[in-house]
Amino acid sequence: METQAGFGGARIGITAARKAEEQARMVADLGGVPIVGPTLQTVPLADDPEVRSAVQDVVSEPPDVAVLITGVGTRGLVQAATSLGMREAVLASLEGARRFARGPKARAALRELGLDVEWAPPSETSAELLAHLRTVVTPGSRVMVQAHGEPMPAFRDALAARGATVVEVPVYRWRPPTDPTPARTLVREVVAARVDAVSFTSAPSVRGLFAIAGTFGAEGDLRRHLRTCILASVGDVTTEALVEAGVDADFVPSRPRMGVMYRELAGRWSELVTSRR
Repeated sequence: METQAGFGGARIGITAARKAEEQARMVADLGGVPIVGPTLQTVPLADDPEVRSAVQDVVSEPPDVAVLITGVGTRGLVQAATSLGMREAVLASLEGARRFARGPKARAALRELGLDVEWAPPSETSAELLAHLRTVVTPGSRVMVQAHGEPMPAFRDALAARGATVVEVPVYRWRPPTDPTPARTLVREVVAARVDAVSFTSAPSVRGLFAIAGTFGAEGDLRRHLRTCILASVGDVTTEALVEAGVDADFVPSRPRMGVMYRELAGRWSELVTSRR
């Protein structure tokens, strides 16, 4: 059972751009001092030629299987289709497809459209979703994948290896923040040992923090000092990104949810601090 312990004034770095203010309020409400340093931003691609081409492909040749990765991306797909005058055509294509979602946010976005999914992985990971899709996709299947903020070549190639034609629809991209100053400040605070924990709510936020550090030659110092902080990862994919960056997650919540992560982290804060001594 969760305890009601708090952060006791600990300084908690926040790397995410989406819902950064909400995360800062959570940390403050739980007794922490938030240090917000967004390492990326979400850039819609509704007017991008690649998006237009992909949406037209979905309409002209409706998919047999539709894979929705994120809630914001699912909504972005419909928004892009609406701006192109193809909203109803895209909805008809989705309605006629076998629909799969990576997690509850994408599923909720579909339900807003009056649609549901055939299956979603209990772990809410792309790896488990892909493993299931390998049992669904057959040679000649046409598969639409709503990509998240980064290209998904391994996911796409694995489905193509099953003989499927894969249409990847990128409706937004992760980009470096317009103003990198807060993220640079967070890096400097970590390197100066003035941060007790850093939270990560996506794999791109991990890569973004190291990219920001690299702009002023602090990548090695950041990696070294992150090993002295308590690192909170929202889930498996984010944890993998931390490992790839050369550090380990100290805390992963029982469910991959932002709110759950902060509440459970606060509940275990004293234990985690004690274990580091």
